[in-house]
Amino acid sequence: MSILPARIAPWHIVYAARMTAPFVAALMGGTYAVGSATPQSTAALALLLGLLMLAAVPRRRAGELLGVAAVWMTLAEFCVASQTGQMQVWRWAMSIAALGIVVVPLKIQHLRMLARREPYRRLADRTRRRQRRETTVNARGTGSALRPAGERAC
Repeated sequence: MSILPARIAPWHIVYAARMTAPFVAALMGGTYAVGSATPQSTAALALLLGLLMLAAVPRRRAGELLGVAAVWMTLAEFCVASQTGQMQVWRWAMSIAALGIVVVPLKIQHLRMLARREPYRRLADRTRRRQRRETTVNARGTGSALRPAGERAC
């Protein structure tokens, strides 16, 4: 049995993803620039890039990171289309679908967590957003402590 997995901490994985993601992005851009990007290679690189981005920045929301990747791939496809005169929609669709495949397990994991925590609460009643905070102004014109919206000052 190997002792290596016992010594790996989460920051090792984050660091490795941060070092690897720019190279995968450059490889993907290079395949677009050279013209050797096929739908299969683009989808595989998009899947790898999406997973690396999620591992590299664990405190960011997955939708934001994968949205950036989708915009980057769309821009790359448009740049190639401006050079060649035709856009390969199938190649672009495969790369966006690969990013969608990355999101599905995350959403299922979130739903499982919700089902374990409060199984009988409706999904429409749940929210992940913070409550809006407001500042009240006192007689001197300075703001007082922040309190949740709807809560009145005494």
